[in-house]
Amino acid sequence: MNSIELEHSLCSEITDFLKEHIYDGITLDQICENTFYSKTFLNTIFKKSAGMPIIKYYNYLKIQKAKRMIRKGDPIAAVGAKLNFESATYFTKVFKRYTNMTPSEYKKTLLK
Repeated sequence: MNSIELEHSLCSEITDFLKEHIYDGITLDQICENTFYSKTFLNTIFKKSAGMPIIKYYNYLKIQKAKRMIRKGDPIAAVGAKLNFESATYFTKVFKRYTNMTPSEYKKTLLK
């Protein structure tokens, strides 16, 4: 396997791992343990492929999932808790970083 194939394979493996653990609180250390590569190496190749570091991508996936859950009518507090955000405040902060609105503001746009 050449280096490009290795990078593609690792990025796919990491993405799959993040999606499988969307409701967990995965850390970069856990990903390194799972793949047997260093943080620097993994973040470098992942950022080259995905355009952002691993944990930022993980939060992006979580916010996409949160938006789907809110659209389904799940209570906002339950969404943040289920996606394993450490607090409602942190969930709101991350949600706003990726959508430019709070979860409540997002929910209101659905009602229009």
